[in-house]
Amino acid sequence: MSYIVAKGWKRPLSMLIAAAMAGPAVAAEVLLSAEFTPTSQGFVHTTANLSICADFAMFCNMKGVGSADLPISYRKGTEHSAADPRDQFYVGMPSPVTVQVRNQAGDTHNVVFKITYVTHRTDTLPDSPPNTTPQSGACTQSAARTGLTYASVLWWLRNPASGAPCHSSSHRGGAGDLRSSQVSQFGVLYTLDTPSPWRMKNGRYTGDVMFTVGSGGQIDLGNQVSELNDDTLTLKFQLDVQHPFIVETPPGSELAVLEPQGGWLEWANRSYPPPRLYRDHPLRLWSAGPFKVHTQCEFPDGGHCAIRNPGDGHQVPVEVALSLPSGAEHAGAAALRVPLPVDSANALTFDSHTPVLNRPGMLHYQVVQPYVSQMMQRAGARYEGWVRIVFDAQL
Repeated sequence: MSYIVAKGWKRPLSMLIAAAMAGPAVAAEVLLSAEFTPTSQGFVHTTANLSICADFAMFCNMKGVGSADLPISYRKGTEHSAADPRDQFYVGMPSPVTVQVRNQAGDTHNVVFKITYVTHRTDTLPDSPPNTTPQSGACTQSAARTGLTYASVLWWLRNPASGAPCHSSSHRGGAGDLRSSQVSQFGVLYTLDTPSPWRMKNGRYTGDVMFTVGSGGQIDLGNQVSELNDDTLTLKFQLDVQHPFIVETPPGSELAVLEPQGGWLEWANRSYPPPRLYRDHPLRLWSAGPFKVHTQCEFPDGGHCAIRNPGDGHQVPVEVALSLPSGAEHAGAAALRVPLPVDSANALTFDSHTPVLNRPGMLHYQVVQPYVSQMMQRAGARYEGWVRIVFDAQL
């Protein structure tokens, strides 16, 4: 007999990330999120959109780009066309940063966080917000909503890897004009370079990175900065990875009757025994991540399971092997007739380098020579024993 046991999850892989303002006594934190489903071919950002995305929807809805409000507010003094760009409206954002995330089992992966756009609103009295046009340095203004005393703008970082700063003065007024502006609605558009989700094990992965904020900080706001709400910002990453995993076998797969090629009638009048007794059972697999497989036996026998003749206790080993569809592999190669070991300590790991959704596979059972000859010496005897196949997606 054979029993098929599948342990796993039907929930999609997800990556959690959202934005939150910290209280006065707590350092500013932002939690970012994205979700993976097998049909999406990668992660989809699920962080709540920037508060000003209503004005810049075409940018916030770009494929593969996430957005997040950053809890940064401050007052900025500026001098129109100042010789030192840090005395103009000035923003320097950090270069791409690699964050290591780890799950409960200690498995680690790297995620690269890269800022591609920065947004902010300035309110300036009596007039002339300083963050409009023209921009200089590493930025180009991609979108803006302005009035006499305010401006909400979206700056594109032309070379995010450089970490080069951006600066601007108002399109009104002239050189030397002084302004004091309240800056709010600070946020970013970003990308996450993640590992292949199909090769990540189930579990919750967490990691974080902290940036300094203010004049000379990693998020550099230039000179004449006051009323800054916090001088550090922590980005927290939480990746909740739960792969869909299903193994289905057709009715009758609970019993594997081993016979020679063509059935016993084909061998009734032959003077030599068949080379093997076997049975193949089909299965169907849904998987988007790694999993392990092993067997459990009623009669373990030297690394194999065995079937036994209850009449005299004679037993013979049964080779159990697994073939999986393309997209799943073992040890970097196609999973074709891979022998399955006994006990969880010896379990084999299989990977899904692409989603395997409702694809056919096969379980193979066989007894080979010289054991078939030993069985033939007990004509009329019945050999039996159960074998349990354990598919474990909870690595």
